[in-house]
Amino acid sequence: MIKLLTQDDTVNLSKFISREQLSPTAAYHLVHEQVISPLHSHLTRLIAAWTGCDANDTRMILHTHALIGEILAFRLGKETILLRTGWTAFDEEKTELINQTVTCHIDLILQGLSQRTGQVLGELDHKPYEIALMQAKAGVSVAQAQYDLMLAGYRDEEIAQAAAAVKQAQAAYDYAQNFYNRQQGLWKSRTISANDLENARSSRDQAQATLKSAQDKLRQYRSGNREQDIAQAKASLEQAQAQLAQAELNLQDSTLIAPSDGTLLTRAVEPGTVLNEGGTVFTVSLTRPVWVRAYVDERNLDQAQPGRKVLLYTDGRPDKPYHGQIGFVSPTAEFTPKTVETPDLRTDLVYRLRIVVTDADDALRQGMPVTVQFGDEAGHE
Repeated sequence: MIKLLTQDDTVNLSKFISREQLSPTAAYHLVHEQVISPLHSHLTRLIAAWTGCDANDTRMILHTHALIGEILAFRLGKETILLRTGWTAFDEEKTELINQTVTCHIDLILQGLSQRTGQVLGELDHKPYEIALMQAKAGVSVAQAQYDLMLAGYRDEEIAQAAAAVKQAQAAYDYAQNFYNRQQGLWKSRTISANDLENARSSRDQAQATLKSAQDKLRQYRSGNREQDIAQAKASLEQAQAQLAQAELNLQDSTLIAPSDGTLLTRAVEPGTVLNEGGTVFTVSLTRPVWVRAYVDERNLDQAQPGRKVLLYTDGRPDKPYHGQIGFVSPTAEFTPKTVETPDLRTDLVYRLRIVVTDADDALRQGMPVTVQFGDEAGHE
């Protein structure tokens, strides 16, 4: 069973640290010895029993540290020490805890370890990208529905309603026209005034305008939406689909995956670092392909043709050469670099070569000097 600290234990521990005037580092070691170390041992065995994992496994130890960091908090005098996942350290002069906010997770990849293509090296916080993806999917659904609506045109019920409105407007116009004709005859016989005739004409013109509007609306319903409106809806759909693709790409990029086989040289950030877009997280040395940068003078340039096979000798294995093939010859001349020794004058112009090693192994490392021979193993140069 794990014995947790009671409030009295915490107070007594705090008083002891204050009475002895322990430094922050000494206080931390005391808490670690009296509380954290025993708790870590118990939790490691408990988690190992639950999961069936080896209690001495590196990941098990680190995960136990993370669990302890999330559940322990000790109040020491007036200072609060909160143990969390991430890198923590005491500053002797400022007497405070330096704690990084955990906003990303870097996998347990150590410097110098080999990695394979597709291996997950670290993960950022997926939540913002998942929310953006949901919004993009909703935008595509709205745009797709609007585009389908434009293609389908108006419903039969809407067309029938527009046709009924035309009939109603036609009947109103016929009545207004007949009434105007009667009023016109009465005006000629001086039975009504000119004002009455003008009112009848105005009613007829209004009914005629209403009829024309109803007819235009019916014609629009029957012909469907305009091509320009359909094109606009299609463009909106394509824009929403592009935003969805970008959101999916952002979510995919939130997982840092090894692009190729290689060896991890440096890790530029620690867990909890707030990463900016385009920032460097890892530096990887590629193991394949291996190529050699060499230089040849103008007199031997005709031998350095792309595709020609060469032999490569190292100081460590002079009797067992590597095999290579010239893949690139620089079209421009340059002065011999200071790191290259030639029997000719250093001011001679040379041409840069790139030779791809076809049988490279782990013994061939970056920056290793080699000797290039134009020929085969039989000695024919």
